[in-house]
Amino acid sequence: MDKRQALKLARQYKEVICDQMTVVDVYMYGSYSKDCATEQSDIDIAVVVDNITEDVLSVMAKLWRATRKVSSYIEPVLVNRQQPSPLFDEILKCGIKI
Repeated sequence: MDKRQALKLARQYKEVICDQMTVVDVYMYGSYSKDCATEQSDIDIAVVVDNITEDVLSVMAKLWRATRKVSSYIEPVLVNRQQPSPLFDEILKCGIKI
């Protein structure tokens, strides 16, 4: 899969999750954003929320269930914008906003 196809799947995934929950931003990060993806690469997706008001595990379950509607290559990560982290910093620096 090339970067264009990965971005298309990322956009489809964003549509699915935005119908299910309130999302601030969605980023594709990792190998596809850094142009070093291989045939075995997954599509790393960061789902940024303002605050997690429900159980984190149930939110993650929603994110994973949504991958079934789009592609098994998608690997979602939940990011709370209110809790800065090195991962979030890297996503903001190198990720592609969807």
